[in-house]
Amino acid sequence: MGNVTLNYDAETDLETVTFTGAVCAADIIGVTHKNGFGTGRKKLWDFSQSDLSDIIPEDVIDILERFKELDNINKAKATAVVVKNQADEVLINLFKATSKDVLQRTMPIHVTKSKSDALQWLETAVQPEKQAS
Repeated sequence: MGNVTLNYDAETDLETVTFTGAVCAADIIGVTHKNGFGTGRKKLWDFSQSDLSDIIPEDVIDILERFKELDNINKAKATAVVVKNQADEVLINLFKATSKDVLQRTMPIHVTKSKSDALQWLETAVQPEKQAS
């Protein structure tokens, strides 16, 4: 079981979910039940220090169905995912394609091996909220 931290930075409106160690589907679903999940308009999933090899293709639907349940309360407008290797990148791209094609979710998702690239992408993908005048 992997370790997970959930952090929200109100100044940047960035919610970061960071995993370390071996990660399974139950770990990913479990973090969605944590207090504060779904707070940020920008979401960063950081798997750069984790092992996703226990996740099988059948898990993809289970995880995405949980995400779809949260669509009405999740404030995220875009998601970036940081992975450590090509195998993880392929897995997350499977999530991305399944999310769009099977569950008709339209949230922009960016997959990269670079945290700085992920953060930069989130800055351009999510425009600041307009203040009421």
